Amino acid sequence: MCHVTGVWVMCHTEARREKEASAKRLDAMARGPQTIASVISSLPEEELTDEVIAHHMRLMLRSNQQLFGSCVAFAPEAFRGKPRHNVYCCRGTDADDADGDGLRWNPLPYDYTQDEWFDVPMTQRRDHWSRPYFDEGGGDIWMVTYSVPFHRNSVLAGTDGGTFVPSLTTALAVALCFRFGGW
Repeated sequence: MCHVTGVWVMCHTEARREKEASAKRLDAMARGPQTIASVISSLPEEELTDEVIAHHMRLMLRSNQQLFGSCVAFAPEAFRGKPRHNVYCCRGTDADDADGDGLRWNPLPYDYTQDEWFDVPMTQRRDHWSRPYFDEGGGDIWMVTYSVPFHRNSVLAGTDGGTFVPSLTTALAVALCFRFGGW
C-alpha cells in the first residue's frame, strides 16, 4: 500500500509541476495578443492604419515562433464606420511578403463576427482561449486562438487574436483543462 501511495504522490507532484509549467507557457503566449490589444486601444485615430496594425503584428510574430498568425478584428461600425474591418497577418509564402520574412498580411475575406475567437471575447468581455479547430482555407492546419478584447475611446471595439501552431494544440488543450477546469 505504501509503495502505491508513494507512486501516486510522485505522479500528483509531477502533474502539479506540469500544470504550473503549462500555465506559465500559456501566460507567455498570451502576452503578444495582450500587447497588441493595448497598442490598438492607445493609438490616436489618425495613426490607426492597416499598415501600423500589421507592423505591430509582424513584430509579435517575428518574436514568437509558436504563433502562426494574428488578427485585429473590429466590431461592426467600430473602424471608421465600416460594416467590418480587420487586419490578418500570418506565416506563409504564397502571398504578399514584401519584407521577405515569411509573413503576409491581408484582411480576412469573410464575416468573422460569429466565430468563437471573436464572438466570445466580445460578448463575455474577457480574454478567451478557443477550442482547437481546423482552419480550412486559411492555414489548413489545426490551431487554437487566444483572443483579447480591446477598447477605443472607452468603447468595446474589437478583438486581437493570436493563433498558435498545431504542435501546441494538444499541449494547449491539456493545459487549458488543467488551468480552467475544461471547456
